[in-house]
Amino acid sequence: MKSIASILLITNRKNDRLGLRGILEQSGYVVIDAISLKRAYQIIAHQKIDLILLGLYLKDGEYSDFLITRKGCDIPIVVFEDDASEETMIKAYDMGANDFIDRIKNFTIVKAKINLLMNYTSMKIKLNDKLGTCALPDISFLKWRRDSARYQFFDNNDNSANLTLQEYTLLNYLIENVGKTVTRTQLAEVLRHDNYIPSQRSIDIKITRLRKKLGDDKSFPKIILTVRGVGYLFNTKII
Repeated sequence: MKSIASILLITNRKNDRLGLRGILEQSGYVVIDAISLKRAYQIIAHQKIDLILLGLYLKDGEYSDFLITRKGCDIPIVVFEDDASEETMIKAYDMGANDFIDRIKNFTIVKAKINLLMNYTSMKIKLNDKLGTCALPDISFLKWRRDSARYQFFDNNDNSANLTLQEYTLLNYLIENVGKTVTRTQLAEVLRHDNYIPSQRSIDIKITRLRKKLGDDKSFPKIILTVRGVGYLFNTKII
């Protein structure tokens, strides 16, 4: 028996949520709502999701926050917003969105795009013999291991490092570039929002807090090294 496809609808705008839910349910999809990043992450960690519909504005952040942490996601992500600017659409694509719907009140277009992506995902899953996932690989360094389902790092006793979303994102970016110097400008770009680009001083403060939570000696750090006048370097073996 063919299972019913599930769509995670993430938006803080009630009218958008009700309108899209109505047309999607009429098309035979199961729709799960989330108005915040926190709730969206909880849903993804515990439920099978076939497609994500992501609005620009959320209760506790913006679409860019979600796209940053979902890099490499196998689940299609469609960003939506009525009358979006070309700049916004290009940014969404650059950050990993699979498609952008800028006329969400045109239900014919909404249905066509979603059906197309659903068919593509179904074929991809069959070819790879696995379910789509947004999880990053669970790697370890020193006493810390990454739990991508919970967007957190835990020690050997399963104690959380209590990283914020931005700290988690910065650490993942440093890990992806292990052994390489990453500039403050690059780190600022990773955390960039539509109306917010962290200053270099802000990046330094976030790195200081990240070191503290990881137990890295602030006077003689060994995990995240400072490259004077340039940026930072992740200097620990990844397992």
